[in-house]
Amino acid sequence: MTKLTRIGLPLVAALGMVVPGAAASAEGAGAMAITTSVINWPPDCGNAVKSYDGGALVCFNPTGEHMFVCDTDGDGAHPEALYRGNHDSSWGRKKHYGGVGTCLDVNFTMAEDTFIQYQPQNWDGNLLVSRGPTTGWISARG
Repeated sequence: MTKLTRIGLPLVAALGMVVPGAAASAEGAGAMAITTSVINWPPDCGNAVKSYDGGALVCFNPTGEHMFVCDTDGDGAHPEALYRGNHDSSWGRKKHYGGVGTCLDVNFTMAEDTFIQYQPQNWDGNLLVSRGPTTGWISARG
């Protein structure tokens, strides 16, 4: 591990704790999620998967490397995306509390030769209500 990596990764993790929208970890999708924002339904993406109860939807647009985590049911639960890149050793998680009819837009910086996979989940507080299928590997090549 280089000196820059040893210094940079903890610094990125620390910044993620104090800067809204910054990544809390350098892991996930082979790159760091650099920005997040809330958008209205519907997102501009393909490869959509829903939780089995229909309350959460996650999809990915390789043009710009955007993953969307959407609340699709006014059930009071919130959607989450469990995701990883093909070079990651662990899964990342993005939570969305924006309410029904909105999506969290997670903008990654990914090399075009990398892949992402994800699973939608619907949570009521700390209780997992429903999950959906995990996608296969989806290319970041736009």
